[in-house]
Amino acid sequence: MSTPDASPVSRPFARHSPIFILILFTAVIFGCGDSPGPESAALLAPSAGTPDPPSNALPPEGTVVLELDHTVDGSPLVLDQLIYTNAAGNNYSVVLLEYVISNLALLPEGGTAGHTVTSPEPRYRSHADPATRDVVLENVPAGHYSQLRFTFGLPAEQNVTGAFPELDLLGMAWPQQLGGGYHYMRNEGLTGATPGAFATHTGPTQGNDYSIDFDLGVELSVADAGTTYVTLEMDVNEWYANPNVYDFNDYGPILGNLTAQQILQANGADVFSVAPTR
Repeated sequence: MSTPDASPVSRPFARHSPIFILILFTAVIFGCGDSPGPESAALLAPSAGTPDPPSNALPPEGTVVLELDHTVDGSPLVLDQLIYTNAAGNNYSVVLLEYVISNLALLPEGGTAGHTVTSPEPRYRSHADPATRDVVLENVPAGHYSQLRFTFGLPAEQNVTGAFPELDLLGMAWPQQLGGGYHYMRNEGLTGATPGAFATHTGPTQGNDYSIDFDLGVELSVADAGTTYVTLEMDVNEWYANPNVYDFNDYGPILGNLTAQQILQANGADVFSVAPTR
């Protein structure tokens, strides 16, 4: 007896070509779901690349804090201590040190004028008041800066009586009969000899401009949303040393003394230095 052929139902693929079978198998694999899963969609989606920043994005900016400190021959200034000696041999203490700086400017490496940061308004500093120590410059464009410029005191065009009421309230007004305007500095203290006191007051005597312009090298890196600190130190003894030795015994009240003002302007050219940044 011969064995019957298998029924058509039990051999459904027998009559189809290998190509048809491959097409059918592919359709089964990729047709199981209504849509590709997230992994497949991610693989099939075209690459979007790096998105462009929004047109209203703010430029990178940071903050610079200028710390105004005071020393005597490199040591921190201490008030009311008769422990200091100047180049003339005067023993002295400091009981008051206050002054004004203005026209602050930070210049970037290479001197790109477009990134120069300026702050023309006067900044008052009193050694006795820690709240006046920091000068904060905000919205400084990120980048590297190599120069710090400022004026000690106020230049003639700004030094006008009544222009800065806050300085009037601080007692920094210069006598009207001596030209008006505002003090650059008031440095007062006691000495170990007669007359027993000194008062180094600098300002626009007789309408003359004895302010001092500084241009100091710095190394500042300002990062976006970051804060950079730079310390500016005044050495009090330098007012009395170079290039002219200033003897307290030779000068009494100096508000109207043109010679004393000229000497102090010359000596003041190197009283400030930039300390290492942090």
